[in-house]
Amino acid sequence: NVFAPELKVTPGDVVVGEGTRVQILVRVANTRITSARLRRSGPGGAEAVEDMALTAGAPGQDRAFAMTYPAVKTTFRYRVHAGDALSRYYTVTVVSPPAIEGLDLTFRYPDYSGLPARTEKDSGGTIRALPGTVVDVTARVNKPVKSANLVVTTPSATTPSAGIIARGDDGRTACRFRLDITPGLAGLWAVKLTDEFGLSNPVSERTIQAIADMAPVVKVLHLGQKELRINPTEMLPVFFNAEDDYGVSDADLLLEVDGKKSEERVAGATPGSRPGRKIEGMATIDLNDARFKNAQRVAFQIKVRDNMPPTFHGPQVGVSQVFTIVLDAGVPSFDEQ
Repeated sequence: NVFAPELKVTPGDVVVGEGTRVQILVRVANTRITSARLRRSGPGGAEAVEDMALTAGAPGQDRAFAMTYPAVKTTFRYRVHAGDALSRYYTVTVVSPPAIEGLDLTFRYPDYSGLPARTEKDSGGTIRALPGTVVDVTARVNKPVKSANLVVTTPSATTPSAGIIARGDDGRTACRFRLDITPGLAGLWAVKLTDEFGLSNPVSERTIQAIADMAPVVKVLHLGQKELRINPTEMLPVFFNAEDDYGVSDADLLLEVDGKKSEERVAGATPGSRPGRKIEGMATIDLNDARFKNAQRVAFQIKVRDNMPPTFHGPQVGVSQVFTIVLDAGVPSFDEQ
């Protein structure tokens, strides 16, 4: 076995994940050698001999022989026999790579939404939530890991954040992360794990998206036409309702008298101390008021605000369509019309 040092075997001793492709390669300086054999022994100790394939190479270079295993399942020892040389034993150690066995997501919504915290056990991983929501991600893992990162990928950036590796209530490894849902966020997220051997988990990307708080919608209920002819001695009631996905805070009556604009709060339109998702209200336009004296046309609409706080660039505003009053002393009363 004096020629054993002439055998250059790769990868030598190696640790791989179960199901990994492994190629064993031997290079021999002696170009007269025409064959090589791999002697492989499994857990039972019996040694199997397999012919290695000669690989193509440039003239004058070392000869190379290869044996490829598409997906190794168990640990084995091997050595290579080429010509008069026999290499030492090497070991391919097969271990289970880290894998996520389950995901739990807890959604903590911003206070103004009024939504209670919600937990998804064994979640599919899709995250769609209001900006300002904090999502606590718990990944249950099949084995202890050395590092754990949550990676968010958007068209403009890839952002990793390290997690906390701990033992779960059942004694198994759990990795915990915090995700902040920012306005306009849209992309993919994944958990990337690495064990003590440097093996990584199969990465499965999931969707993440911020669902914007929509502006409120307001409608005037009882007026069938946009232009009204009304006697200047009348009082016009304006009934309306307003809706928002998380809460309407208040309503204003917008007036434009012959081109001059004003704004006043509608009394009673605020639904108590906490904003509601839907309010109903009534504004009254008293055409006997001094500000309408000698006016010819009065335009009005209802404006409402939602309860989005300034820290989220709120509140958002919604307005009804514009109605116009033409003041005409010769028309019947509004009730008669």
